[in-house]
Parts: sequence; C-alpha cells; structure tokens
Amino acid sequence: MRKTVPEPPTTSSLESSVALQDMLVQASEHVICAISVASQCVMLNPVSHSSKIMRAVIHEMAAVRTLLDDAAVQAQMRERLPDEPRTVH
Repeated sequence: MRKTVPEPPTTSSLESSVALQDMLVQASEHVICAISVASQCVMLNPVSHSSKIMRAVIHEMAAVRTLLDDAAVQAQMRERLPDEPRTVH
C-alpha cells in the first residue's frame, strides 16, 4: 500500500535552535520597525489624541522587544549547553 502522506523532515536540535533564533531576531526587527513608525507618528502630531495611544503602543512594543531579546539569549544558551539539565520555571 502506498503512503499518501509524506513523513515530516527530520531536523536536529541544533537546526531547530538556529531556526528559533532566526525567528526571534526577525520578530525583534519587526518590533523595532513598529516602534519607529509609532515614534514618527508621535513626533508629527504630538498633541493629538492618537499620539497618546501611540505612546502606549511604543511602551508595549518596547516590552515585547525586551522579551524577544531575552528569549534569543536563552535560545543561544540552550544551544551551547545541550547536555546539562535545565530548570523550567
């Protein structure tokens, strides 16, 4: 009997770790762009109602950027120390 569904590709943990790091870096770059756009909107019209909302967006996106940077560091640490036990919090 022929198999109609192919097997998923096998990737090593190192390859998946690198892919995760790449995704985290790409997401961080998108966040930086969003912060830049929101900052530009605030500078163009600082007294409008929407600028208050944009300031809140900038604050939240900065928090997301910090979380992404921390996640990237953790992904790098996992890649370097694959055999040591990890504590999950």
